[in-house]
Amino acid sequence: MPACPSTPAPPGSPLIPASASTPSTRTPDTPFTRRIETASTGQPSQHAARAFDAMIPLGLHAAPEEIARPVLHLAGDDASSTTGATVAVDGGLSVREASPS
Repeated sequence: MPACPSTPAPPGSPLIPASASTPSTRTPDTPFTRRIETASTGQPSQHAARAFDAMIPLGLHAAPEEIARPVLHLAGDDASSTTGATVAVDGGLSVREASPS
């Protein structure tokens, strides 16, 4: 993720203000997402996707278009005053409480 610039972009600049969308969810089943699920859950691959879904407060992965919507918002005129923000599109995974060990 790029660092927040110390000075604002000049008026008319094609740069998007320093905002980011951090998708912590996955797109359709791929070897990469299977590795993430297995590493995150410690479960064998045949059980890891279900265990990972259970870790997400909304209980499901975001679809690509659900991730695209906030990205398009940040790139549009409606986000002209948004800067230095991180938008987590992860079904609540990044703010869930850790389970007691």
